[in-house]
Amino acid sequence: MAGTEIALPSCLLRAANLQIMGSGQGSVTTAGILAELPSLVTEIASGALAVDTLAVPLSQVEQAWNAPVAPGRRVVLTPRS
Repeated sequence: MAGTEIALPSCLLRAANLQIMGSGQGSVTTAGILAELPSLVTEIASGALAVDTLAVPLSQVEQAWNAPVAPGRRVVLTPRS
């Protein structure tokens, strides 16, 4: 998790319709995340939830980190080349 505090200039709050929402492990309990994993795996395996991935060997992490990726596409680092 990122940390316990955020520095946010007050002008951003006055100048925009800003909404801050949490996501991930900090906003959902570990038990809650674990409870959802079986149904998530089922959806992915059935093809109902399409995930556009780009497999990159872990040995190329630096190149993958800096390379542009199309919107919606997710880089997945693999242990072997």
